Amino acid sequence: MDTVIIKDFRCFAGEHRVRLRPVTLLVGENSAGKTSFLAAARLAEQTGRTLSLNFNEPPFSLGAYDQIARFHGGQGARVKEFVLGQHIDLHNSVSIGVGNKTKAVETLATFQEQAAHPMIVEWGVSLIGESGARSVGLTARYHASTSASGDESSGGAGDEIEVAPLAPEHPGEAEETESAAADSDRWIVCVQTQGMPTATFSSRWEDLRFGPLSFFLTADQIRLRRPKTTPSRDRVMQHSKTLDALQHVLAVFRARHREALSAFPPIRSAPQRTYDPIQENPAAAGTNAPMVLGRLSVAVPEWRDALTHAISRFGEASGLFRAVSVEHKGNKGSDPFQIHVQIGSGAFNLMDVGYGVSQALPMLVEVLNAPDGKTFLLQQPEVHLHPRAQAEFGSLLCSLAHVHNQRFIVETHSDAIVDRVRMEVRKKGSVTNEDVAVLFFEREADTGHVTIHEIPLDEDGNFQDVPDAYRRFFLEEQDKLLFPGM
Repeated sequence: MDTVIIKDFRCFAGEHRVRLRPVTLLVGENSAGKTSFLAAARLAEQTGRTLSLNFNEPPFSLGAYDQIARFHGGQGARVKEFVLGQHIDLHNSVSIGVGNKTKAVETLATFQEQAAHPMIVEWGVSLIGESGARSVGLTARYHASTSASGDESSGGAGDEIEVAPLAPEHPGEAEETESAAADSDRWIVCVQTQGMPTATFSSRWEDLRFGPLSFFLTADQIRLRRPKTTPSRDRVMQHSKTLDALQHVLAVFRARHREALSAFPPIRSAPQRTYDPIQENPAAAGTNAPMVLGRLSVAVPEWRDALTHAISRFGEASGLFRAVSVEHKGNKGSDPFQIHVQIGSGAFNLMDVGYGVSQALPMLVEVLNAPDGKTFLLQQPEVHLHPRAQAEFGSLLCSLAHVHNQRFIVETHSDAIVDRVRMEVRKKGSVTNEDVAVLFFEREADTGHVTIHEIPLDEDGNFQDVPDAYRRFFLEEQDKLLFPGM
């Protein structure tokens, strides 16, 4: 995911298209929308996977529709719908016909209230051509069929998927494209199903394999509705090519979604003196890290050594510890074990060292043990860490982004992390200014709406075009320190 698309979601009024980089830092005051943005990013990515979204999946708890849709005041209070989506760049343009190449894919999901919760009522995917115009798109709309009495009927026409024809890449033909898209002989692909109650809306689509990226209804599940006029043979071939192109590019799209985003809360689970592998609870934040370390003794040496050395390197550079080891309380893999941390010349149980170590360790294990290309959503990784360790974590993010193509969206209040990332840009080593985005979240006092400002960096890591609100607090504090009488 290269761009998050948000419209009327919580504190974000109107549409926001927020460009992400390998290292994206979210900064701003408390309650300025940074955590909401992280939650939106995960949900937006999930619109490319499923139509059944959980808005309260830990570590985010967004509530029901009334807490999620933007409040606009007045009698209606909440907007009638909101949109989440994503834009993914294809590093190599994909040809989808003569004169048509796709350079990006977008998915958009529109949500409305059903039974007090947000439900997808429209889902679409668009292929973006080299000129930036949509070259082909597919939109699925949900229609709940109702009988004369208002009850939902089992004899509805089903859900519709509109397939737009291929559009030319040349700007001069844009007007013709608009006309073609609105033409009455545009074909409609219909899912052949019986109407189902709204309550089973999401599972219904999933059961039909009618969901993002598993789009691929067999011939007996779809039909082409006859247009009002008999299309020419060329027109039939055009639609056939459109469907073939869509299948091809969505296959490329699926390849970009091998790994879901991982989200880490600011407070991880408390350490334990002894861990029991049988009682592993992956749902609790941070509990997986000790289990990963506990399995090191039976792991292949290359993986074990690479992970332990990476952890030790960070520990020494940050001043947190020299090494981390596992002490088993038996000879079986199911026997309990303890995590020991070497500080100075001694080794101590994880329970007996500073809280910062036990809070940082789960995050370290997660990012260092992740596959290449993984994306992480991190909330305040600096919690309980000394500024030296915070700064070193900033360097680690840049290194992992460079070496392992990992991506990080980090909500932070740490000047040490932000400044270290800027210094890494200045060093011209692991990252450049094009690899880093600093996003400043500013809430309007009157409306509560949030504006997201990207603060560009130059090649030396210096801020450019800094918003006044970002400067104000720091400059005022500095003036008070330098000029006490002010």
